[in-house]
Amino acid sequence: MIIDPNEVIEAVAGDTLAGFCIKCGAENGPVEPDARKYRCEACGKMAVFGAQELLFMCQWRTENPDSGSSSDESMWPSIG
Repeated sequence: MIIDPNEVIEAVAGDTLAGFCIKCGAENGPVEPDARKYRCEACGKMAVFGAQELLFMCQWRTENPDSGSSSDESMWPSIG
């Protein structure tokens, strides 16, 4: 499952108190903006982060459309 960066940004802008599971991608809530490792309502894993926290971390799951596989990918810029 993919967490769409636009959904995270919309959740932050809309002040919705949404959280997202970094394991299955499900939206959860309400959760605190700085939530970390809350239990996911969908998959049960301790992997829900508040939207603001995810945006701050710049970390979400992405899917490689060529291989169909997914991975955790940081969106931090390369330095050096």
